[in-house]
Amino acid sequence: MKHRLLLVEGAAATLSSMQEYFEALGFEVVRTGAARDARETLLRPGIAALLIELCADPSEVSDRLDVIRGARRPQAGLPIVVLADGAPAAFLEEARRLGADVVLERTSRLAEVAENLERLLNGAGEA
Repeated sequence: MKHRLLLVEGAAATLSSMQEYFEALGFEVVRTGAARDARETLLRPGIAALLIELCADPSEVSDRLDVIRGARRPQAGLPIVVLADGAPAAFLEEARRLGADVVLERTSRLAEVAENLERLLNGAGEA
């Protein structure tokens, strides 16, 4: 069974390459760069996991923290992996408090990101 992964990333080129990578692993990828679109997508059934980037821009981080907060309402057990791309430590702690299961550095290998997603989707718990 293909898992539907919601990918929220600001850089279009990175978004495309990440989509290709995860599709090659068998994920069905729903992608967006906008927090508003991500929140709307999470209201629809079928999303199995959320992979979201938190960057250094405070306005974007705030919007994306709202996505994490909102993800826990309709789907309490939804696995959430955060890629930290220069976001201040306080924002990363807030992401954890809101329910992020794993926070990785943006420079992490995609294989490490995928391993964490698979582990969470298979019910192995937090890192």
